[in-house]
Amino acid sequence: MGYEKTPPADKLIFVTAIGSSLLLLGLIPLFHGYFNQMVAEQHQVKVVEVPNTLREEVMARQQQNLEAGAVPIDQAARVLGTAGRASSPTLAPQPSTSFDAVEGWNQLPNAAAKAEAQAAAAAAAAEATARDAGVASEAPAQ
Repeated sequence: MGYEKTPPADKLIFVTAIGSSLLLLGLIPLFHGYFNQMVAEQHQVKVVEVPNTLREEVMARQQQNLEAGAVPIDQAARVLGTAGRASSPTLAPQPSTSFDAVEGWNQLPNAAAKAEAQAAAAAAAAEATARDAGVASEAPAQ
């Protein structure tokens, strides 16, 4: 009956495993360098060298729209820079008429605060109207 009686070559197996591991670890930078070089070449060919005509067309159309408006963009920027937002009624800040910020989060509404703010706004508007009416009625008397 034949079978192998020699002990396994543990030392040879260990040295071969360590050598193979070190060789693979040493080749990783080479593989990474090759991969990065190939990716850079493909990026150059497929992205950098291809003209982006759609983007250029959109940008040209946008520039044409800016220059062909009621006021050319450079003039509008100059006016806005010198006179500020108050120079145009459409750009001037306007007080908000919404009470949504006072009411709060829609999951936890504060209807009482909203009603209070609306009542205060209505009272202020009524007072302003009465004041304006009083000024108007006093003006003809003079």
